[in-house]
Amino acid sequence: MDEIKNFFIAFILIFLILVIWQYLFLPKPQPKIEKPKEEVREILPVDTLREIAIKGEEIILENNKVKLIFSNFGGILKSVYLKDYDCELLRKGSGYFGLTLFSKDKKFNFNSEIFKYQKKDNEIIFEGELENYKIIKRYQLKKDYNLSFTFSCLEDFNYWALTFEPFLNFTEKDTNEELDYANYQYYFKNQLKNINFKRMKKDEVIYEREVAWLTMKNKYFLFAFFPNFYLDSCQFLKREREGGIVIYSKEKREINFSFLFAPLDYNFLKSFKKDLEKAVPLGWPKPFSLGILFLLKFLYKIFQNYGLAIIMFALLMKLLFFPFSRLQNEQIRKMQLLQPKLEELKRKYKDDPQTLNRETMQLYQLYKINPFTGCLPFIIQLPVFWALYSVFRQTIDLRKAHFIFWIKDLSVKDPIYVLPIVMGVFFIFQNILTNPDKKNIFFTFIFPIFLTLIFLNFPAGLQLYWLIFNILSILESLIFQKGGFKWLKIKMKPKTSLKLSKKW
Repeated sequence: MDEIKNFFIAFILIFLILVIWQYLFLPKPQPKIEKPKEEVREILPVDTLREIAIKGEEIILENNKVKLIFSNFGGILKSVYLKDYDCELLRKGSGYFGLTLFSKDKKFNFNSEIFKYQKKDNEIIFEGELENYKIIKRYQLKKDYNLSFTFSCLEDFNYWALTFEPFLNFTEKDTNEELDYANYQYYFKNQLKNINFKRMKKDEVIYEREVAWLTMKNKYFLFAFFPNFYLDSCQFLKREREGGIVIYSKEKREINFSFLFAPLDYNFLKSFKKDLEKAVPLGWPKPFSLGILFLLKFLYKIFQNYGLAIIMFALLMKLLFFPFSRLQNEQIRKMQLLQPKLEELKRKYKDDPQTLNRETMQLYQLYKINPFTGCLPFIIQLPVFWALYSVFRQTIDLRKAHFIFWIKDLSVKDPIYVLPIVMGVFFIFQNILTNPDKKNIFFTFIFPIFLTLIFLNFPAGLQLYWLIFNILSILESLIFQKGGFKWLKIKMKPKTSLKLSKKW
């Protein structure tokens, strides 16, 4: 019974980690930073650009990775299409790079103005004028997903505001689930600050001036920009599911930004050498997640199918954990051989729990049995299991990764629940095969059903891994019980150095 309790505790631990992890590890909303006393300017509300973006001529910049559509009405960006991922990152009616200038007693909103423009190669130059204020916007599409933006104004003004709204488009089918991954981020003094969009109650404003980069991201993609000047403030918008970012600055020289509309690809973001890879949520423990991701990518290069890569990964993990599973099988076999003696103890001391426990532990010690060893493989696998959960659920590489037949996306749950149900059946069979106490209905039947229900909504990749791992464990147990591994045969010899009880 002690071994069964240990198994139960191990699986309950897994359940608790996977169910309540988000309340423990997901970024908490950052505390509101009060406006400096010397700051007297009020952050003005942002005018929506939805109707504006629909009007005007469309101008296109594109390369082999991305297609950008601009409008001369406001000189704004209205569409970002990523070709490799077949997805649109901006919502219909979006207006990014909306510009407003502020003088002492007036603001000049250029978002509703018609701009003249010139296009040459991978560059667009917009020129606009409003009440003698002339501005120039210059967009240049560079390699991959990189966009350079510059604007200038010769006339004097106090400060300016650049608007990016609304929030990025939700690209996946389950938009409610994707909303959990919607975040604003900014990198300040080598520290990443997260503001979870769903948990925001209202707009939030930060006043950190030396910001290395800011992002707005959904589950698999981000919009990032890198200011090369001091920001005056940055406003993160809530507005139900609309959202967006507004940045304010008093810089009056020619302003230049580098922007990025890109997948949350760890290696690609790391290539910028700005710690931008920290925007990728790899969960805990991160070293395990990175190692697993590297190995899965390596296996994918060989098999060209992430499903097959996961199967091979499960086989490698089984080999890695074999010493522990061998020890577990030895302990299970000893428990099975010792079961008659344990039953006899229960009958003899059924009215004396303390003596029963003492005699049971003495019997375990006598035959070198450690009940805790039975659940050791599960505990050791916890970091790997949790890292797998993070990798399968949040890594761009597994997005829409096809396996076979009905499983067309290993990053989401099995749509007809075949994998978790088959996994549960094999789990029950494994318990029947290895459980020393066949009469324990809870551990043999009810607990596998309980675990199957937990797995129903897990990513199909994780379901496949656990199914293959269970099948390999069953094969190992069958070989062990049939004596296939001669060096694993159990010799039930008591320790002669121990003083036996009168009964034994």
